[in-house]
Amino acid sequence: RTSSQVRTTHQLETGSLMGLYPHQWKNSQTKLEPWSYISSRGQIRLAATNSFETNTIYTGILPNLPISPDVAAQTELRTALLEFVALKRFFPLSPESIRITDSYTDARNFGRLTQMLEVADQLREKEAAQTILNAMKERLDEWFDPAPPHALLWDGRWGTLIPVPASHGADYQLNDHHFNFGYFLQAAASIAERDAAWFEKNRVMLDVMAREMAAWDNDPSFTKHRNFDAYVGHSWASGDNRGRLRGANQESSSEAVNAWAGLIRYAQASQNAELLERGIGMYALETESVWQYWFSAGGNFPTLYPKTTLGILWGNGGEYNTWWTNSRGAIHLIQTLPLTGSSLYLARDTAFVEKNFAMIGDQRYFNDLSAMYLALANPERGYTLWNQDLRPEFGNSLTQTKNWFSSLRFFGTPVQSITANVPQYAVFQKNNSRTYVAYNPDSQNQTATFSDGTTLSMPAHQYAQIQLEVKP
Repeated sequence: RTSSQVRTTHQLETGSLMGLYPHQWKNSQTKLEPWSYISSRGQIRLAATNSFETNTIYTGILPNLPISPDVAAQTELRTALLEFVALKRFFPLSPESIRITDSYTDARNFGRLTQMLEVADQLREKEAAQTILNAMKERLDEWFDPAPPHALLWDGRWGTLIPVPASHGADYQLNDHHFNFGYFLQAAASIAERDAAWFEKNRVMLDVMAREMAAWDNDPSFTKHRNFDAYVGHSWASGDNRGRLRGANQESSSEAVNAWAGLIRYAQASQNAELLERGIGMYALETESVWQYWFSAGGNFPTLYPKTTLGILWGNGGEYNTWWTNSRGAIHLIQTLPLTGSSLYLARDTAFVEKNFAMIGDQRYFNDLSAMYLALANPERGYTLWNQDLRPEFGNSLTQTKNWFSSLRFFGTPVQSITANVPQYAVFQKNNSRTYVAYNPDSQNQTATFSDGTTLSMPAHQYAQIQLEVKP
């Protein structure tokens, strides 16, 4: 924890030659032999061993970005928030929904509300925050009640939790379970931090949902890891792995990252130390794998592949496409949504952010997310490209968009090279001003220590921050 590193050990029961994927050999001190071969993930390096370790940096998450202290920005943000709450349309149908919301539609609805709850709390809009909180509790209670219209059913044959109604094959193919339940756990964590009685009443169901996503070896009811493949270092969204005879696949790497962020937040809210370690491990490996296998910045794409990203990662390669459109905007930005305080890993290489953004070009999908993504590298340019009249992407909101821009414009871009010894933290820098932020979901005060020696006192159930001048 002091160095914010995730150590992973892979060991063979039999054999003495191991092939290391790029995300492994780039983060390992294991002695490598001069032998290698090319795979669908880049160069596989061989080690004459039956065991090796990797050390992967965990770069931290936040429930949401800190609110800018700028008075005008807060006024705009408050107006957007209160207008949204006044409408009371907390769980709208998506374009794919017919009569009632399915599991993925409500997952995205939970994601939107979770972000708005954090904004309302930071603005000290208590009535708006309570209204959002009540809406989230009521809908989760509806999912936890087996009566229609929503339910969660355990299938003992497959060791899985099936949402009804499901979406994108989450029932008959077991697809996207981490996508769905990651959003659910993000919402559950926010509620648990604010309403202990509700949490205790629903803890059994919430723990079951967490086990569905991240069961360990000895769980009698669920499959180990479910979607997460520990050796390849990332998740597979497909459940049956038969898509187009190309093996397993995952489209939205960012929603997988969001899932493990939800697991981290829920583990802290429920004070489950083992689950917290597991969530941090999965988050660190998944974000590293995103850079290596979904983005060209990892250096593992074939030389002749001209794009900066993949839309779908397959077991036997990758594809510049999505499941529903070949629009460049969708292909690139499905790897960014939802843009939250768990998305700052996307700013690991700001030069790549600008390069990736430039390849999007004119497109009709996710224009709000496009500008928000660019703001991770260039907040002012991203803001100037955004138009308030743009319709927010389904899981996004005008409130979240305004908070995103005002926060990054004031605090600056994320600094990924500085880590901390607490799970929920971030560092931002604008010119010579560096802001250290941490969130404490616990009932006891804590202290965060950052890798550059900066310490930050963290009051219970609050965001904390300190702004320091740094040498140019």
